[in-house]
Amino acid sequence: MQQLTKPAWTKEADIQAFAWTAPEPAPDAQAQAQTGQTLPLAGQTFGVKDVIDVQDMPTQFGCAGMPLQHRTWDATVVAQLRAAGALPVGKTVTAEFAYSAPGPTRNPWNLAHTPGGSSSGSAAAVAAGMVDFALGTQTGGSIVRPAAFCGVVGFKPSFGLVHRQGMLVTAETLDTIGWFTPDIASSAQLLSVITQSAPLLPRTPKKVAWAAALPGLLPEMQHLLAAVKKTLHAADIAVQDMSAQQHVLDALAHVHGLTVRYELARGMLGIASDHGHLLSPNLQNVIREGMAQDTASYWMTQQQRHALSHTWLHAVGDAELIIAPSTYGPAPVGLGTTGSSLPNRPWSVLGWPCVHVPLVCNAQGLPMGVQLIAKPAADADLLAMAQSIQALCADSAMLQGSACISA
Repeated sequence: MQQLTKPAWTKEADIQAFAWTAPEPAPDAQAQAQTGQTLPLAGQTFGVKDVIDVQDMPTQFGCAGMPLQHRTWDATVVAQLRAAGALPVGKTVTAEFAYSAPGPTRNPWNLAHTPGGSSSGSAAAVAAGMVDFALGTQTGGSIVRPAAFCGVVGFKPSFGLVHRQGMLVTAETLDTIGWFTPDIASSAQLLSVITQSAPLLPRTPKKVAWAAALPGLLPEMQHLLAAVKKTLHAADIAVQDMSAQQHVLDALAHVHGLTVRYELARGMLGIASDHGHLLSPNLQNVIREGMAQDTASYWMTQQQRHALSHTWLHAVGDAELIIAPSTYGPAPVGLGTTGSSLPNRPWSVLGWPCVHVPLVCNAQGLPMGVQLIAKPAADADLLAMAQSIQALCADSAMLQGSACISA
């Protein structure tokens, strides 16, 4: 494998990352960019996933038939970023109602490959250098997976850390707002703005939990993970093998599937009642399946979720960081699906913060990396440790050399 370079494609006409773009920054935004140099994000541009409201921009939820109505105020997270000097320039493509039906966005590294989803446009826009950063959301793997496929940093905060006012919430206990950036330091800066705290300096964890026993990983992902593990050992970082606990993660993924169907069906019920004819057959079917789940079964599932969370927390013990695959491999060829979210679902149902860290390109020039996860509310620590892990891997001959050759 080789070091990350730059995507081959950088133009909107090729990538189709945006569902709607502003003709030009508003006059007050232009003045802010010129005079607000003391603001932490002064003049930075960002895209907003089209399930999050931006004043004077439409929100269509990746559903072309929805009325084109401009919003009259910003979502809370957009307002926070504006106050810090950042400029929203458009709405990025999302899968239909942030579920699974792909939008038109293509992968900037290779237009024939999926960019992932559901935050496809946000990841692709950052990868192509169209914006400084972009907002996304994650219910299952909708931040981490497109970040992995598009070779950018994708950060999903702890559940509840980012206020969701102004976002279409369909899965009440899962939906989380996060963001895409070209590097981890930029992600840490956004976190500091939103949480009103100072970013932490990079630091190396003393002990990590290794959760990479997911069945079905492609050979090149297995090789990459093996090289990362050797790099950690060479840096005298203790590695705790979690393979004996893979059944807990499998159970959490199952709980996620039951939870998202029940919650999404009810979150979408009003839309399905009024605009059901606009929805894809797959989404209509998921809503029907979810409505068929009774409340008693849902509460039993949540009790299981609570018990599994305690089991996993106890198993992790004193490890500061968890390392796991972000995806099964590089972005698959084809635009008909956005790839599987299974590697991401356990962390979404736990509500723990996670970040995709891009590391290398495979022999075909597609980016690959790993997923880092921390315990709840350790978001700043996660990004501080992620910077150190990425730096270690960048200097590792085991990743950039013959020890990590794709199959």
